[in-house]
Amino acid sequence: MKTVIKVTIFTMLVPISSFALNVSSVLDARQIAVGGNGCAQARTSLQDTGPNKAVLLVEANSAQPVTTIGRVACSLAVPVDLPQGARLVVKSLGLYSNVQLPKKAQGVLSAEVFTSGSVGQKLTKNVRGTTGLVAPSLIGRNLLTLSSQDTMMRVNTSATVRNQDVKIARAGIRALIIELEIK
Repeated sequence: MKTVIKVTIFTMLVPISSFALNVSSVLDARQIAVGGNGCAQARTSLQDTGPNKAVLLVEANSAQPVTTIGRVACSLAVPVDLPQGARLVVKSLGLYSNVQLPKKAQGVLSAEVFTSGSVGQKLTKNVRGTTGLVAPSLIGRNLLTLSSQDTMMRVNTSATVRNQDVKIARAGIRALIIELEIK
């Protein structure tokens, strides 16, 4: 007598978004490469703000004197390791700048977020005759979505000053706050 045993295997497909992924599990703040004269002593930190959400903070606190024309820049290369089916969304970007501009000086603050091989939305703000912390100088919303094929998120920021005054101008990048969410 033959006994036949049938085995049925059920596979349950559950979307990745139903699991609570922490941003810190796909992005390691210690691996972020920081460069540029505007963030030579920069510190980076990643703070989870809830399931699937985090804030990436870059504290640069730089300000350079400008007699005629000057520019400070800060660039980040952020390695990302997303599981298949997950997306990392840059919900917002806030650039905080230190500027001291006499009456005849003007500045341009800019920031952009993009992936390797692509062009991102560039945010710019013109400032004139301002003193103190411009907070936030720039804010962008829903700037970029990364998928599991993307391995690097890049951020470029700069503060450019043209000074026609006899007084010295100062411009610098104070901090960069990037709000991230996994979907």
